[in-house]
Amino acid sequence: TEPRPGLGQEPNQTEPDDKAERRKARRARKRDALNDGKANQPTPSTGESSRTTSDTVVIVGDQQQKNGDLWIYEGYVIAALADIRLQADRVTFNDVTGDMVAEGNVIFDQGADQRVTARRAEINWTSRKGTFWESTGFTDRTQTGEYVFFTADRVEKTGPATYELYNAEVTACEDVIPKWRFSAKR
Repeated sequence: TEPRPGLGQEPNQTEPDDKAERRKARRARKRDALNDGKANQPTPSTGESSRTTSDTVVIVGDQQQKNGDLWIYEGYVIAALADIRLQADRVTFNDVTGDMVAEGNVIFDQGADQRVTARRAEINWTSRKGTFWESTGFTDRTQTGEYVFFTADRVEKTGPATYELYNAEVTACEDVIPKWRFSAKR
């Protein structure tokens, strides 16, 4: 089964072909670096930079700067730890506490079959818990393995495989306009 359109997918590109190709190549290099475990090697020719923390959180971004214990990444940012992967436009990461604030086009994947997209997210990489605002997403965490799709004002990740949704709509219907759904405040 395919996820519903619009859940974490990139919008249509309206950039000139050469700029879109450069962006595509840059993203492919970052993806390859994360997959190969070489993300701590900056690519000076494009201004990209990245680093790995002692907790093996791998972070790659177009730009980075350090201010005390805080690392600030901007541009196309990817952070990964084990089976968790986060993408955003801007990420602030605290080396000491493991706290991360992600803003703009946030996509949080845990494994291949769970995704939360949001406008903003606050995550602690040590506890693997966090909060997402203005969220959509899907998961296959049903007894039958079917996908459940949701939208919510706020989503709290309370454990390895548990979430609390606030002002949420949930459905397992895969139609673009679901034939059925239910709503709940929590």
